[in-house]
Amino acid sequence: MQLQTLKEERRKLLGFKVTGERRSQEYLEQTKIERCKVVSEFEQLRHLLEEQERLLLTRLGEVEKEIVNWQNGSVAKLSEEISHLSELISELEKKYQQPVSEFLQDIRSTLNRCKVGDFQQPLEIFPDVEKKLSNFSQKNIVLKETLRKFKDSLPSELEVEWGECLEKSWKSDLCQVYFPTEKTMRVVAQALLAEEVSEVGQSSLLAMKEDLYRKEGRP
Repeated sequence: MQLQTLKEERRKLLGFKVTGERRSQEYLEQTKIERCKVVSEFEQLRHLLEEQERLLLTRLGEVEKEIVNWQNGSVAKLSEEISHLSELISELEKKYQQPVSEFLQDIRSTLNRCKVGDFQQPLEIFPDVEKKLSNFSQKNIVLKETLRKFKDSLPSELEVEWGECLEKSWKSDLCQVYFPTEKTMRVVAQALLAEEVSEVGQSSLLAMKEDLYRKEGRP
């Protein structure tokens, strides 16, 4: 009777083993699928961040180009006007040193060349540039805060209940599949006491019995 019971328990354990192997394979396939999902999501995230980075840098480059164009154009015109004014100033200073008769002869033409309206003011772009740079500064503040929240929240969100889920998975699937129940161990122990097993199996059965007793706090 006890031998038949042991055979039945062995059959059950073999069934557990087959089931466990099947589940393990299914879980491995599932991990491959989940791995692909993780890679895909992070790849999309990288593309999004890279696209936003390119967009911001492109716009910032446009502002930089605007400043350089102003520098190359307006500053050159200013240098030309300054040079022209320097020539007129030098000419007037020389005329002021001439005798009155000579000074009065061509002073009118010189003064006509010195009309303030003839000098062009450079195009003012600084208010527009300052506004754009201020806008970029605000965007950087928003970007920094958004990324900070993302870096703080993502790890914690991914770790939520992970430990509990892992522990439950091991207990419900692996432990129950590969380890015999206490009922099985009791049957084995009884078989040992009844001497219905061979000598070869007695050492392993004795170990099972001792483990069972240890769990129950028995000597």
